[in-house]
Amino acid sequence: MPPRLGSPWRSPFAWQLATYFGVQSCIFYLPLGWLPTIEQGLGVSARAAGVHLGTFLIVGIAANVVVPPFVNVGGDQRMTTTLVPGIVLVAILGLWIWPSAALVWVGLAGFGAGASMVVALSLIPLRSAVGVDSGPLSSMVQNVGYAGVTIGLLLVGWAKQATASSVVVVAVVLGLAVIQALMGLLVGRVRRG
Repeated sequence: MPPRLGSPWRSPFAWQLATYFGVQSCIFYLPLGWLPTIEQGLGVSARAAGVHLGTFLIVGIAANVVVPPFVNVGGDQRMTTTLVPGIVLVAILGLWIWPSAALVWVGLAGFGAGASMVVALSLIPLRSAVGVDSGPLSSMVQNVGYAGVTIGLLLVGWAKQATASSVVVVAVVLGLAVIQALMGLLVGRVRRG
């Protein structure tokens, strides 16, 4: 059994993991709140946009079941921690460029967002021996991550209202997907002690 180690609040890795967790949460909650508005701005009917939001959620839930066996593909988690935000990036770009295939893009985005949640939560116990214990690490990562999401969602909502454009939401999700993939390279590495 590894020795009990220090506080996550003093661990650079814990802060990296909290950032990864917060960014992935933002990537989930922004489409959850704005997807129908974005789609209607692209010419999708309100009814279809509502169905698409349901699809986003159902596919996200399915990803929660399908993805866990693949978290360790490649010997560490770098492939998974970078692939899932890449899926969201492709999906959001696809929706913006080719909205007539919105259902496909929304399903892909839902899969990426759902998979991303599983990966982020899986990293906590997988990395608990890297400087902190699981309970304190989980508490710190989720508290910091969700606090960041709250602030991020408020800022994006304010920017969307100020610009009266869904481009802001799309740009933020795309930027966050890139940040999450880069953070995935850091948090996905196997670490020892």
